[in-house]
Amino acid sequence: MSSEFNYPTEIKGTRKLYSLLRGIKDPLKVISGNHKIAGDSYYLKATLMDKNFIFSQDKEFIEYILKQNHKNYSKSEIQSVTLAKYLGNGLLTNNGKDWLKQRRLIQSGFSKAKITNLISIMEEVTDHAFRSFKSDMEVDLYDVFHSLAFNIVAKTLFSSDIAEHEVKELSKIITEIQEVFAKEVRIPFSSEVLKFFGVIDKAITKSKRSKAIIQSVLDKRRSSGEQKNDLLDMLIQARYEDTQLPMSDEQLVDEMLILFIAGHETTANALSFIFFEISQNPEAEEKLKKEIAEESEMLFTSESLMKKSFTSNIIKEAMRLHSPAWAIDRQALEDDSFKHYS
Repeated sequence: MSSEFNYPTEIKGTRKLYSLLRGIKDPLKVISGNHKIAGDSYYLKATLMDKNFIFSQDKEFIEYILKQNHKNYSKSEIQSVTLAKYLGNGLLTNNGKDWLKQRRLIQSGFSKAKITNLISIMEEVTDHAFRSFKSDMEVDLYDVFHSLAFNIVAKTLFSSDIAEHEVKELSKIITEIQEVFAKEVRIPFSSEVLKFFGVIDKAITKSKRSKAIIQSVLDKRRSSGEQKNDLLDMLIQARYEDTQLPMSDEQLVDEMLILFIAGHETTANALSFIFFEISQNPEAEEKLKKEIAEESEMLFTSESLMKKSFTSNIIKEAMRLHSPAWAIDRQALEDDSFKHYS
């Protein structure tokens, strides 16, 4: 890039080489380490790609990019191209006016009243998952929460219209696609290598299979004529403001697949971190148990879940310490400046 630009501290030399190599395996550790060296903002020059990557944990800078001047920053090719080839064009991968149009359409389905209607489904799935637990059992909590979160997403989306074997197949496919996507993002020039060995084509074929499963559920719901007050019903009934037309089947399937991705992985991560922190703080655990006991049958009402409480504080503090989605990327559309950077 031209010298006319004033960037944050550059990571270079042996630290840059370390960042590129070690970042493949443990990017969070490398990024955190670079912040300790360079401060809240730094940049890496990718010479072969002719791009500069700025990393920041400065809350004012982040607010500027994501809120104050968001129109100048779009989702990067990582989301809008690399991820989109597996997931299609839904909220997670869309940009600009298309994203805003979809967001406005879907937002009404996630109102407090609609979420309240889904609580009973969440309770039922959770009870079923923990029914076989014994007090002296040793389990991998992440595996438990990964399965639990995926099943909850499946049931809140589709109620009883999806079979258990289809849920398991979807879970397996999505996990495998995420592994391929992670390699494409973390390892420079890996896309060409993965493409050469047919890995990307296989992942795309699996993605098509996942969409076929979702389409079959959609067809089943339509042919039944039933209304089950779940997220699928909300998506089917949603109408665009300008045309009053519904989403196409292709768009519906893309949005549902993205809800699976966004809805289960981060939730499983969050629950795992929360329970880890509770296990490290016995006093907090006792206080939490007491509050849960006092709530009794009111524990899973919307009023109880959404009010300020010690339980809410535990969740928020665990998320502060261990964000389940710890990186957001944006790409500048035009030259810009922030404070003394430009």
